[in-house]
Amino acid sequence: MSQHQYQSILPNFDVFTPRGPVRNPPGGQMLGVTPRRAASFMLNPGMAAMRGLGEDAPAAPPAPVMPGAPAADKEKIPVWLAVTVLGAVGFLSYEIGSAMAPSGGKKTTWGLWGIPVGLFTGPLGLGAMAILSNHTTVGRRG
Repeated sequence: MSQHQYQSILPNFDVFTPRGPVRNPPGGQMLGVTPRRAASFMLNPGMAAMRGLGEDAPAAPPAPVMPGAPAADKEKIPVWLAVTVLGAVGFLSYEIGSAMAPSGGKKTTWGLWGIPVGLFTGPLGLGAMAILSNHTTVGRRG
């Protein structure tokens, strides 16, 4: 019997060696940052809208722009748009919170709690708030 040398299809790497520089793939094969920013906005709209506010200068030099990729200036949103988005998400979170109040007398309280929950946790936090509302029996007749 001959002995065979099997070679792994996994890349060869050493955990104690620092990573090399990150390079762009040839031909612009990356999708860019739009899907990641959209997913971040859906999960946490408040934090996504506040990202980049108050930055005077970038911490690192800008990466070279690939052909067809958006320029770094276009990725930042203006402050007025961020404030508008935060206001709209806050208002809608208030409405969602007041709509799921377990009793009519607690609509304002649940609406006010819905604002920070919606801004900082997005639909996941509002969903947890809805579960709490469904299982709260205060004010209900059973």
